[in-house]
Amino acid sequence: MPSEPNFYEGEVVEYRGRKGTICFVDPAYISLCVSETVQEENIHKSCQCRVVIYPEQWHEIVEISD
Repeated sequence: MPSEPNFYEGEVVEYRGRKGTICFVDPAYISLCVSETVQEENIHKSCQCRVVIYPEQWHEIVEISD
């Protein structure tokens, strides 16, 4: 199990069949945004669906090269 994540914010990856953008990186977990919608009528203009990935799952993250 890695002690430090080898990923960076803004990186596009795939995790368990879902493509997304890494939003937060910490030794305790990585946050992956898999969906985002814009809602102009709401106070918060953006709504994100994020997946939390723990260190024991990092080996399942696949880097995507564009």
